[in-house]
Amino acid sequence: MVQALEDASYFLDRALGQGAISLDVFLREVRKISRRQFMHRALVLKIRQMQEAEGESASAASKPPARGSSPAPYPSTSAPPPYSQLMSGL
Repeated sequence: MVQALEDASYFLDRALGQGAISLDVFLREVRKISRRQFMHRALVLKIRQMQEAEGESASAASKPPARGSSPAPYPSTSAPPPYSQLMSGL
């Protein structure tokens, strides 16, 4: 998706250079595209962080418990959090 947004930005630049669109239209569209691109990249980053955290907890759960400690709880089997919850920390 991010690559498609970069392509759209490139073609907007070309259209501006050829005089096919006005500067106002160019700026408005580039701003829209940039905002979407930022949100997509932020979402990807947030998902990677959550996956790494799950991976760390899964690897910790696979290790045998230390002597005298209680066993690790079972990993969560619930559905992933909704999009709005993922984006709330941005």
